[in-house]
Amino acid sequence: MLRRFLIIATLLSIGSCQQTNQMTQDESSLIEQLRSEETHLIDEDLSTIPPSNLVNAPKMEGIKEIDPQNPPVVLDIMKARNDLREITIDFIGENIRYVPIRFPTPPDSLWNSVEDFDFLITPNNIIAYHHTYGITQFDLYGNFISQIINNEFYYTWVPQYNVPVITQEDMANFDGSKGIIHAIGDHIYYQYYVANKGQAWMMDYDASPGSLSGQISKATMENNSGTIRGEKQFAFKTENKVAIATSQFGAKNIFRMNEKEWAIVQEKMDPDNGGNFLLITNSSGDTVTTFRDYDPVENFKGSSYRGVDEGTQYFYMGRQHIRQAFNDTIYIMDANNKLVPKYIIDFGDLGIKSSMEGLDPHFSLENKFILYQFLESYEYLFIVYTKDNVSPNSAKKGTLEFNACIYDKDGKDLFHIYMDEDPLYVSPGWPEPPNNYIANDNGLPFWPRATTQDGIPFTWIKGLDLKKMSSFNLPENDPVYTFIKEMKEDDYLLMMVH
Repeated sequence: MLRRFLIIATLLSIGSCQQTNQMTQDESSLIEQLRSEETHLIDEDLSTIPPSNLVNAPKMEGIKEIDPQNPPVVLDIMKARNDLREITIDFIGENIRYVPIRFPTPPDSLWNSVEDFDFLITPNNIIAYHHTYGITQFDLYGNFISQIINNEFYYTWVPQYNVPVITQEDMANFDGSKGIIHAIGDHIYYQYYVANKGQAWMMDYDASPGSLSGQISKATMENNSGTIRGEKQFAFKTENKVAIATSQFGAKNIFRMNEKEWAIVQEKMDPDNGGNFLLITNSSGDTVTTFRDYDPVENFKGSSYRGVDEGTQYFYMGRQHIRQAFNDTIYIMDANNKLVPKYIIDFGDLGIKSSMEGLDPHFSLENKFILYQFLESYEYLFIVYTKDNVSPNSAKKGTLEFNACIYDKDGKDLFHIYMDEDPLYVSPGWPEPPNNYIANDNGLPFWPRATTQDGIPFTWIKGLDLKKMSSFNLPENDPVYTFIKEMKEDDYLLMMVH
């Protein structure tokens, strides 16, 4: 997805309240402002949740407990469907920042039209990652710092469908980072796999300025593409050299709880999940706390199941947040043995009532609402949900519809910005939400794809998609307009609003 190009060392800053776009005159002060907005939580990030003292004791069962001083907020989606509004970007924030991203080496252009990179922003870095390319580190200006991992990725091109396909043999030769990348402060946590050797590790890469991880790997390893950076935290145990690279194994959601413990989200259909949806383990792999799955899959008779809901997990204001798949509640992980409900997403009678209903293809989801995206910023919740399961089949039948709503946390106000919209779908691709973004009279339209650890919403747009846009609401002499016009298809533009 990436091509060779020059590194852009410019951060473009826009104040929408000024009705103009300007190149920032003091880039270093702008960067310091962004850092200060994020780093106040870092002193408490890894120490907020105390480590367990039960390493050598029997594991305990976790509890769910309401905080009487902060009861969960009920998000009544059905009531909010009576409130449809048009808003502009100044409702979300008065400051808009654009950061151009250009990679040092070209990605595979075949994947560029199929699948975007993902991004996360830490106090001092922008991290880009993709299962075909690896993990790339940039500073907050968009300057390239290092290639944390170069993935050895293989696929088979199918010319009659004009798409790449990953075969079992391709997966058996995979070497690199896989699964979801997490960050706490400037520590990047990723899973590293060497499929043909049946080996996998959880890694911790310290991306802090001047850190040793940023210069030399503490656990020196080499793959065919170069040095693998970071410290080994623990190894995954498996004897199946092919299964270690499959989506079932590679998609494990594992994230840091504190300096000594990790949380592992259990798969619904994993026969070895022990009836739990969440495990807390120490770095030695000992389970210290289990959270029971009270909506287990039982007596499933089918040979295949739907991947409808993967749950929700995010790190915000020094706390891990989690929602179990097919559950309506977002929890704060308040301690290693306690979950505190924070938000309840109420779809009324149109919600999925059980995991069996969601997973079993024999149950129709044509008239069911399913959570698609949940993001929390410091002022708002951004929620996207669908009617029917997101799949090529539902898109072809015309039963798939997208909806988006926003919750104002201070005003306790939930409303929609669009409802019952058809997906963007071109066969043989995958359905995507419609381009019903928040309007911006002085720049690019906006809908967040992620938030920072401190709750700043941001999105990213690749050059290939920007070139398809007919208008940017920008004058031709604007620096942002100039950059967009000069973008290559594999460049990216990050956009932050606060």
